[in-house]
Amino acid sequence: MGNLFSSCPSAPTCPAAPSCPKFQSCPPAVSCPPAVSCPECPAAVSCPECPAAVSCLECPKCPVCPKTIDYIGLDMDSDDSKIDILTNKKQVLLPSTNIPYNGLLNTPVSYISPLYGKPIFFYEATKPIVTATDILFNRITLVGDTTLNTSYYNLDWNKRYMFGITSAVSTNTNTKPTNYIVLKLPIDPTTHNTIFIQAISVDRWSNINMYICNNSTKVPVKKIFTNCNSGRANETNSSFLGPMNNVAIQGAHEWIGFSLSIDTIDTYKTSNNEIFVSINIGTSNDNSEIWMTGVAVVPNNYAVTTIRPTNLCWNSNSNVFTKQTNGSWLLEALNWNSTYNNEALVHLLDSKVCKIHIPIVSKDQDLIFGIITYNEGWYDTSPMIYVDDTLYYFSPLISGRYGFSLQGRGQFRYAKGIYIPKEVIKKLSTDSQGNKIMDSEGIEYIPIIIDQSKESVALHIRGFYTEAVQPYIKP
Repeated sequence: MGNLFSSCPSAPTCPAAPSCPKFQSCPPAVSCPPAVSCPECPAAVSCPECPAAVSCLECPKCPVCPKTIDYIGLDMDSDDSKIDILTNKKQVLLPSTNIPYNGLLNTPVSYISPLYGKPIFFYEATKPIVTATDILFNRITLVGDTTLNTSYYNLDWNKRYMFGITSAVSTNTNTKPTNYIVLKLPIDPTTHNTIFIQAISVDRWSNINMYICNNSTKVPVKKIFTNCNSGRANETNSSFLGPMNNVAIQGAHEWIGFSLSIDTIDTYKTSNNEIFVSINIGTSNDNSEIWMTGVAVVPNNYAVTTIRPTNLCWNSNSNVFTKQTNGSWLLEALNWNSTYNNEALVHLLDSKVCKIHIPIVSKDQDLIFGIITYNEGWYDTSPMIYVDDTLYYFSPLISGRYGFSLQGRGQFRYAKGIYIPKEVIKKLSTDSQGNKIMDSEGIEYIPIIIDQSKESVALHIRGFYTEAVQPYIKP
């Protein structure tokens, strides 16, 4: 394609180029008449191949040119590449498809933006808890027989102070809770959001149900998801991310994510851009209480959802993992394997087929559906993946930002994915009348078949995730 912008040690700066410290006259200078600045951000430039679009790397208000993508690679010899003027690195497109190559290469890579945005709300109990002044506790309401255990308000336990949500009753996947706490949390009304709860991970399973509540009655009306910690290890060793784009496990505690779509936010937000959610103890939790140490809310422009391995075999979300006959297939559930490398593993046996319902937060964005497996080539397989009767194979080259984040995270974890266009997402997530397809608790999903019928060993799984190829921009 050639360079979009040329530079010369002696060339003056183009008068039309943005006035930004990143664009200096020498060396290297930017010289390109089509370059224009974004009214919201002086670091923005336009793409000459798409004059109507502005690609701004520092301003979320700018629409994104489809040919100026987020993935930056160092494959400087590729014909399917462009020079990025901010980094002087090439931008790589998936050959012959024009699909952004948001995956792993065998060369170093650099991502322009993180998965999660700057926290809208962040509380982590690294100091003794004082309920009268701490920013979280005036946002908590207790309902039913639920109480707060205050034993660790002033007692350091593995570098955190804790409050326990105590209830005699944990609910199964099909029953709205009557004993819970309500959190009133601020949200970003312009995009998807993720709520993170930090809870003990080192010596127990902290299985958490989260529902959207009615603003007036505070009664749970729609389930967001049930999610759990991924491991039982006193170390930063997890396949998942926390609200600061950090490793989810922090010592003995782990951040557990719950994603909300922009549609859900539009429906349930208050006039002050707040939302009410309930938390209660999920079935299979080790104890009758959950010890919490933090709460955070972050923008989720990339429509990330995560499913932890424990919930895969516990069937914590109704109608998500099914065992049934489908033509000649006997659809199996995913089964518990072990806690290996300090993180939970489930498996799908060889010759078996599984139908899994993957929760989504966006049907208007092209998605990567990713799997995190035990390893590549050793106790791992290459199953056939069916989405809307179309055959796919997991590829490490389409594993996205989430897959890239696993680099350097230790042995025995490997990410790979498939690319699902938004047209397929829309078709699978709505019925013939255009209504959203939801399970019995209101979780929006798309169905995916994992076919191990041709494999001779089991597929070992640490979890699943979804991630949008491009960030969400509200119309």
